[in-house]
Amino acid sequence: MQDANVKKTGMRAAGRRSIVLATLIVVVTFLWVLLLLYTNLPMVALGGIALVSLVLLSVATAWTAMAFPSRNSKS
Repeated sequence: MQDANVKKTGMRAAGRRSIVLATLIVVVTFLWVLLLLYTNLPMVALGGIALVSLVLLSVATAWTAMAFPSRNSKS
């Protein structure tokens, strides 16, 4: 009984993290495009913002992937 409960809780966490990741992808991309189109920032600054955005999205992707149970886990 406890094993099924753990899997159910794990999938809830994975679902929530997936929603957070999808939201972050949309929001970060939208903000970066707005910065690109409507500001007079130099390309170096926009490149730095893009790099920070990519790091943020890659960390969020890893955080989301950690919530999914592995195929061979027994617990």
